[in-house]
Amino acid sequence: MASTCGSTCPAGNGFFANDLNLIGSAVFLAVFAFLTPTTFYLGYRFRTPGFSALMATGLSFEVFGFLGRILLHESRDRQGYFALTLLGSILGPVFMSGAMTSILPHLLVIYGQGHARCQSILTTSFLFGLFIVSLVLDIVGTVFVAYGYGGVSRDRSADIIAGGLGAQALLLFAIIAVYVCFTTGLFLSDEAPDPTHADIYYTTQFSRFLRCMEVVSLLLFAQTIYRIFEMIGGLSGTLFQSEPAFMIMNGLVPFMACLLLTTAHPGAAFGSSWGATSPRYRKRRGLPLPPLQTSFSHAVHHRYDPNIRSQFSPSTQRPLREAKPPPTYGSYGLPSSPRPVNRPPSPMILSPISVRAVSAQMLTERSERWAAPTDLVDSDVLW
Repeated sequence: MASTCGSTCPAGNGFFANDLNLIGSAVFLAVFAFLTPTTFYLGYRFRTPGFSALMATGLSFEVFGFLGRILLHESRDRQGYFALTLLGSILGPVFMSGAMTSILPHLLVIYGQGHARCQSILTTSFLFGLFIVSLVLDIVGTVFVAYGYGGVSRDRSADIIAGGLGAQALLLFAIIAVYVCFTTGLFLSDEAPDPTHADIYYTTQFSRFLRCMEVVSLLLFAQTIYRIFEMIGGLSGTLFQSEPAFMIMNGLVPFMACLLLTTAHPGAAFGSSWGATSPRYRKRRGLPLPPLQTSFSHAVHHRYDPNIRSQFSPSTQRPLREAKPPPTYGSYGLPSSPRPVNRPPSPMILSPISVRAVSAQMLTERSERWAAPTDLVDSDVLW
């Protein structure tokens, strides 16, 4: 395999006809390299491993892309450097779109399933399917463009990359459409959102994150559409050979998207609700138990039957007595509520000795009350 493009180069002396901006490539390489460990730190701090892994992978590909442009500045016909440049600049936004996809199911769950017109698991599966298709087509097209396998021309191989970028554009369009439909239905709905996460979606930080998510989606969608037209025009076309257009659309726009998602991190916006709204967490947890109902009396025993003919006597055989199914909750013999709330006060039961003592006391008091006083007439006067 030749290391240079030779006579098949798109330009006269290599892959690019104009001089590459070395200073601009070095600046973007530095800023993307700075955001990569920052993303890992924020992912560890806010417990968002999936989102942070996708974002860090996209940032790493951007670093490799600009590193390839710096290396390509000295050797413009090296196929390895060109493959590194093209692969990094294309796969970086693809993984950023995948990171946006990982946010959407959390957003659909946090307001309550009643406000979502589509199931979060089905939506996530469809969007990640588009992400995989875009990733595979972009990798295959980049290898074919850089090395020209099977005698396929580079312009024809660029159409494969355009197909992968089309899948990425469809992915971003689906994210925008689901988000717009969800927020519109939430605004027009008369039902209140789920109060479970009310302390999250009423905060200013969460509202700022939603605005940043909207801007990032539009930025990545515009950058993807630009790259589709760039690949359709071929490697020798005006868009692909334009250095200012590359620095703006493939350098500045992805950097702004990453900066917005870093400053308005979803882990900081969702807080503790990020793990609770994860599809894997909800699937592992399963359906919640039914709410407890307040009982104002003893629960009916599970073997009680109002039909006296179907009841069992103590002399009945044990297998017949235990034929009924066990209770769903509680133990076999004890009621679910041993102390009912409205239990009436029990009367005082006295022993026979206490009854006799009380009766004697009452007779004594009555005799004392009706006894005639002895000092009504003086005894000396009487006699």
